[in-house]
Amino acid sequence: MTGASPGGLTVRQILLAGLEQSVHYGSALTHYETKRPGTVTVHFADGTSATGDVLIGADGVNSATRRQHLPRAQVVDAGLRLLYGKVPLTGDAARELVPAELLSLWTTVIGPQRRFLGLAPVQYREPQHEVTARLAPGIGLSDDSDYLACVFGARKEQLPCTDEELFAMSGAELRAMTLSLLEGWDPRLAEIISHQDPASIFPVSVRTSVPVTAWETNAVTLLGDAVHVMSPAIGVGANTALRDARVLTSRLVEAAAGRPLTDALRAYEDEMRAYGFDAVRESAERGHRLVGQDRLPAPQGPPKGKPRGDTGRRGVRSAYGA
Repeated sequence: MTGASPGGLTVRQILLAGLEQSVHYGSALTHYETKRPGTVTVHFADGTSATGDVLIGADGVNSATRRQHLPRAQVVDAGLRLLYGKVPLTGDAARELVPAELLSLWTTVIGPQRRFLGLAPVQYREPQHEVTARLAPGIGLSDDSDYLACVFGARKEQLPCTDEELFAMSGAELRAMTLSLLEGWDPRLAEIISHQDPASIFPVSVRTSVPVTAWETNAVTLLGDAVHVMSPAIGVGANTALRDARVLTSRLVEAAAGRPLTDALRAYEDEMRAYGFDAVRESAERGHRLVGQDRLPAPQGPPKGKPRGDTGRRGVRSAYGA
């Protein structure tokens, strides 16, 4: 590929390869219990449950795990609304819509009132089924065609609709609204947006975590957007979640080899809080400076009289909240 990272579906399929028997869908986590020493049991809306040594809340910005485990952690509206979509780059005519300099890297155009348009090309050097056959025959990837990813952003009060109306719009209506908000911009940009596939367009309400100080470590921990969701202003949200997974895996391997489990999880959380909340703060600051994102509220401190836990357990089984 050139010019951009792989699409989200491709990354997801790669990460899930070989885990088909371990990943289950359709069960929403409602709550967890830690009644038995050294175990955690999670309960799902369909009446089922699972028990393990560790619950890893990797359940995104609306994390049910976080709400129970860390109720003081806030996720706040950053004041921005984004409209994502794709322009298919199939055939010479479609590529001629896009200036050559926009087909090599991510480009952000900032216009009046700090509205902005981001453009990112996704171009494959060879068909994905040929790549996987050559490099990873055991992985099945959906074929994808070249496209230009587009994201239009503005302050929510600049949109001619309420949030309720925004999230009820069809793709064609969202495209028409974007074009109306691009009036007076370079006509080439409007022409690009006019070729978005309506089925690909969807709105996003930008939210961000508010950094929190250290919490009591126990058999429940958090990963990715469940703990440090951030605006896309510096483009590191997914990479930070992958870093979480790498660091946590290393600590769990140490626990499986004999390190006290709570000590291993505390080491992960201490490291994750540092780089994760640094990314949240940097994203918020850049977003505020460039496109008018709200500033972060004051950090949240620990509740009074809450010591850190310090119990350990050898060996690791995990119940994932995902």
